[in-house]
Amino acid sequence: MHVFEHELIHVIECIHFGDTSHNQPRFKRLAQNIFGHTEITHQMVTQEERAEKVYNLRVGDEVVFRYDGKMHKGFITRITKRATVMARDPNGGFEDESGNRFKKYYIPLPQLTRLEE
Repeated sequence: MHVFEHELIHVIECIHFGDTSHNQPRFKRLAQNIFGHTEITHQMVTQEERAEKVYNLRVGDEVVFRYDGKMHKGFITRITKRATVMARDPNGGFEDESGNRFKKYYIPLPQLTRLEE
């Protein structure tokens, strides 16, 4: 929401003044007066950063999780709002260069437990 509000200030400036710059006092004043912003930079946290900070999970980590009432063990290959986890499965649709077969799962981060090395 903060990013949207920031960009909206740019639109307002362009419409009313013909130019925009978040480094100028006018932009800072508008952002403060309209939305109460005290910072003018985009400080977006990525899902991977959030996963590491909140859940101590990173791409490559081995994890366990429950799916359809069964426990599975796999490794994280991607993190968005959920983690993509590849778990060994002889009937899985993915095969690595060693011939191991895997099944892909999309698991909410709170449902994963990281295995310690």
